[in-house]
Amino acid sequence: MQEKMVFWIDVRKLRQERGWRQNEAARKLGVSRSYLSAVENGGRYVSMNMMAALMRVFDINYDDFHKFKNPPCHNRREKSGV
Repeated sequence: MQEKMVFWIDVRKLRQERGWRQNEAARKLGVSRSYLSAVENGGRYVSMNMMAALMRVFDINYDDFHKFKNPPCHNRREKSGV
């Protein structure tokens, strides 16, 4: 079985620290508000292009991402058992 590497960062926290609403952050990232909401809620994995956009828009670097091998459950519903 191939290991999957997952990179995680608290996008909601970054957005709120800047005082941005979801629609404003989504516009800056070039995605829909619903996509950003899904990312913030752990319901979507992001592509390398999205990682690059997050780094550019939030002025962060690669080392700011938390890295997991064989990551914990990605979806918050799965984590809570709901």
